Amino acid sequence: MHIIQYLLQFINLAVWLLAIPYLVGLIPARFMPQAHRGPGATLLAGYIIYLALFELLAVVMVLTVVQGGFYRLLTYFTPLAIALAALGLTLSIIRPMGGGAAFVKFNKGGKTAFAKFGKSWKFPAFAKFGKGGRSASDEFIRSWKTYLIWLIFFILLAIQLFMSVYYASFDGDDAFYVAHSVAAWQRGSLFRLEPYTGDSSLLNFRSALAAFPIWIAMLSEKSRIHPAIMSHSVLPLFLLPLCYLLYYKTGQALCQVRKNVDTAALPMFMTLLTLIQMFGNVSIYANETFFLTRTWQGKAFAASFILPALLWLFLMIGTQLAPSKAKAGAMDDKGAGADDRIYWWLLAVLGFCAAIASALATFLAIMAICVYGLYLAIGQKNYKILLYSVLACIPGAAFMLLYYVLTR
Repeated sequence: MHIIQYLLQFINLAVWLLAIPYLVGLIPARFMPQAHRGPGATLLAGYIIYLALFELLAVVMVLTVVQGGFYRLLTYFTPLAIALAALGLTLSIIRPMGGGAAFVKFNKGGKTAFAKFGKSWKFPAFAKFGKGGRSASDEFIRSWKTYLIWLIFFILLAIQLFMSVYYASFDGDDAFYVAHSVAAWQRGSLFRLEPYTGDSSLLNFRSALAAFPIWIAMLSEKSRIHPAIMSHSVLPLFLLPLCYLLYYKTGQALCQVRKNVDTAALPMFMTLLTLIQMFGNVSIYANETFFLTRTWQGKAFAASFILPALLWLFLMIGTQLAPSKAKAGAMDDKGAGADDRIYWWLLAVLGFCAAIASALATFLAIMAICVYGLYLAIGQKNYKILLYSVLACIPGAAFMLLYYVLTR
């Protein structure tokens, strides 16, 4: 009986942590350049939209519903999230994407994507001589160096996952963050209870507009796992790999910007990040401390995911505007409209999505978008980019205006 219960909990978590965000991400993935499509980018884009939708509905419920706001929130969020996921799935079935699509499609030669993938993983030692005149033995050594560094990275990642769950750290802020999650899960309250005593209280708008504890309560409700267990033992197993996926896509973009980099550059970049995270606990306020010991808190999510996601989208826009774009054939979709505008759109959604972590994250996102837009417009001598950056700031600026009015 317990095995069936655990299996159902795992399935529910997989649906709400992976399947639905991924299917939602199929919608913006259709407008990405073909070279940038893939499961990783699809999942990250889906999460940005998925969390922004939850934050929008949560803010409305917090401000309008006094009793049972959590259950009203789930009543609206559940069908909307499922509808977006169904839309992404339906569009991918009706009109499959080419190249790095999320679903397999036969190409003109009749070979599936799986066949192409297998062909690309031929063992280098038996491959042809490299263009630079390298011998098969040189390629063999280079490939094994890359594989070895990747192995080191995954071992370090496994150590982090094990330590974050087996030695679940205690933090004094749990009395605030986890208590709000428990209050929402057990009593349907959205920041209407004093977390330290359980008494009724007025809304504290400085924290009530950041719905990350409520998102954890939603996952607890869907999987029937207590929010304290969800925060300390379940979420780190997912949020840490999600953040490293974002860092991987960022490293990939950096390698695209710099041509002719060594194939081991990306795994070395990822391994260095894991070492920095493991040994960066120089202060209780360091980002590395929050990343591994306060993974379930909004401010940790802001520093570990929201702000790096800004960098990833900035790099995606930069690669589309690079001078070598015409030579590289960035418009692989043959006029399908895949350009940098989808990344500006995702920046706008991310600017509002940052509010789920903290108001400060939204403010930093707006500032970063403005500075990047100004820098890019001057560098590219294209002042239409300034218009894009202003439009991308509107959702986040609207939230900041609301925050200012409620907290003044």
